[in-house]
Amino acid sequence: MTVRARAEEKLQRLLLDVDGIRERRRKGRRTELGGFTMSEEQPMEAEEGASLAVTPVSPGEFGRAGCAAWKLRAWDDPVVQQAFLDRSLIAVSADELGDLSRNPSDDDLRAALRSSAPGRSERAIGTFVRYWRSFLTDMSVDDVVVVPLAHRRAAIGVITGGPRYADAEPDPRLRHTRTVRWVAVVLRADLDDDLRRVINSPGTVGQIRAADAAGRLLAAASLDC
Repeated sequence: MTVRARAEEKLQRLLLDVDGIRERRRKGRRTELGGFTMSEEQPMEAEEGASLAVTPVSPGEFGRAGCAAWKLRAWDDPVVQQAFLDRSLIAVSADELGDLSRNPSDDDLRAALRSSAPGRSERAIGTFVRYWRSFLTDMSVDDVVVVPLAHRRAAIGVITGGPRYADAEPDPRLRHTRTVRWVAVVLRADLDDDLRRVINSPGTVGQIRAADAAGRLLAAASLDC
């Protein structure tokens, strides 16, 4: 069985677990996803025997006032998505630009993007610069991040670290990362309409500017912001 097939098979088992969580919540029992092996739109599962990368949390543990909320799409690949969840991280790009740990200016990013993708329009280049700026500097520790998953699910987590570059990582899509503490997998249908519209919208990285987005996402995960 291929790695992709194993990931998809394990995903199905995870989705059954999530459906069970939803049913228990309907019956009035608060359930926290206190450990999960799994993270553009599909969830995943880990290798056999792995445990989920979500750990129990207490209400108010993430208490920075005014924390922001972000939507970040993963690659449309169950194996990469699983790596997000298994390794407690989010990641962007296929490493076309190399190490950006020195935090280049927007002009430097624009020049590097033009060089790496000469066929791209200036509009596309501008979009990529905004993605990089969001990931490198605008996101902050304690901000909330939501990753759309397959079957209308979403993973909700809290950013725990700054941008890192791992040049030894064999998968180029996992070299530019931030660490995340995943706290829940939810059905997107259970989120407020304005949040769900943003999460379902196109775009790789973006801030969710709806009122109290971070607090409401954490409330959906049975936490407080």
